[in-house]
Amino acid sequence: MADLSKRLHVGRTIAESGAKLAAEYFARRDTLVNNSKLAPLDLVTEADRAVESFLKSELAKAFPKDGFWGEETGGDPSRSLWVADPIDGTSNFVAGLPLWGTSLAYVEDGEAKLGFLIFPVLGTIYEASKGGGAFRDGKQIYTSNNDRMDCARIIFGRSPALDPANPLKFASGVLAEGAVIYAFNCCIFNLSRVAEGACHAYYEEHVHPWDYAAAGLLAREAGANVVMDMSPNAYMNGGSLLASAPALWDAVKKHAAM
Repeated sequence: MADLSKRLHVGRTIAESGAKLAAEYFARRDTLVNNSKLAPLDLVTEADRAVESFLKSELAKAFPKDGFWGEETGGDPSRSLWVADPIDGTSNFVAGLPLWGTSLAYVEDGEAKLGFLIFPVLGTIYEASKGGGAFRDGKQIYTSNNDRMDCARIIFGRSPALDPANPLKFASGVLAEGAVIYAFNCCIFNLSRVAEGACHAYYEEHVHPWDYAAAGLLAREAGANVVMDMSPNAYMNGGSLLASAPALWDAVKKHAAM
């Protein structure tokens, strides 16, 4: 059994430092685009790789026996490991929007045990530990107890690699029941909204564990119902994700292609 207390403190520090590096790229993104032959999304890939390399290197120094899986470099999901998304919300990053962040989770035996979400432009840090609750900037957070669809704020996402029929069907279904819908285009931000009750549900048809390992744990520890696939297959092929305030679970789930 890993020392989760040490990993909690060291993991948070490393995640914060990685997010700070990402913020440095964000602050000079216009200059880099104007003076580079790289397309904007290629620039983000450059930033992604730099941040991921930093996270991987620092975690290896601190916990040499732990594995690592990053969005850019992959890894071995069959062992206990750190799972990182150096910049989640890349299109927001390129556009200069603040809804992007760095995600880091510690996963043991296929289950997320620790999670950190750092949103440097927003100045917000979320963290969660299995059985230990969910926190924003040190204050415990909880999902909503709302049970009315006509009072619900619901988020949906869409993978550009897939036909939009299912997410559009989901959006139409919840709209028909009186809900308001949002599309923030950042998985970890979406899950943080559900975790602290600002929104009531989030559905996306195709995401990967590096998108939701930390944020899904945060939502669960805040009291939300969450379906997310942490199997080795999900790292390669992705899968669907649904998170909801418990009182709205059945009402939301019937609209999702799960």
